[in-house]
Amino acid sequence: KSIKMLLNKLSDRNMIKLLEEFKIILSQHGMNNTYEEFVETFMECVIKPSSLADRFSLIYTTFLSIVHFVTGNEIMAVFLNNLMKKYCQYFEALNIGEITKHCQNIVSVVCILYDFNNIGYVLISDLIKKLLERFREQDIEMILQILKYCGFDLRKREPVVLKTIIIDVHNRCKNAEKMSLRASFMLEVITAIQHNNPSKVTDY
Repeated sequence: KSIKMLLNKLSDRNMIKLLEEFKIILSQHGMNNTYEEFVETFMECVIKPSSLADRFSLIYTTFLSIVHFVTGNEIMAVFLNNLMKKYCQYFEALNIGEITKHCQNIVSVVCILYDFNNIGYVLISDLIKKLLERFREQDIEMILQILKYCGFDLRKREPVVLKTIIIDVHNRCKNAEKMSLRASFMLEVITAIQHNNPSKVTDY
């Protein structure tokens, strides 16, 4: 209940104050209970069936990032384990025609965590590989989401990884029966990333 009340009050103006409240809750209720409740409440707030505003995801994930850096790696390990279980669950649901935005909202959180250096490139790369295997419109949308958010950072930090991703995307597009408009735009985004031209990456 304390964690829910804390996260319900969260805004970009009160994060430091709420971090101090989080530390008090942690000292009173212990690491395991606090982390489990935090992760569960975070999921309820952010992993929704409809699209969330970028600012909303950013505020919650920023607070998670701060908590991670202040309290240590365990909370992030618990969080990522639960997050990817949820992702796999909703990813499989898309196979049976259940159209929701759960996966896109999870991808947004992962991208922000990568941007903040809470996680490395491996999870980003693994997500793209899995999406390329199925390569439906929702999957292309999520690949685009990752490339637009993380592509230029990958270019700076992990150029070899980005090169592999680009080759994989091009190969998958070549083997596709038909190129959708979204897939064509994805290739344009890749070209912009290769030429380090953020101005060419617009909303689609």
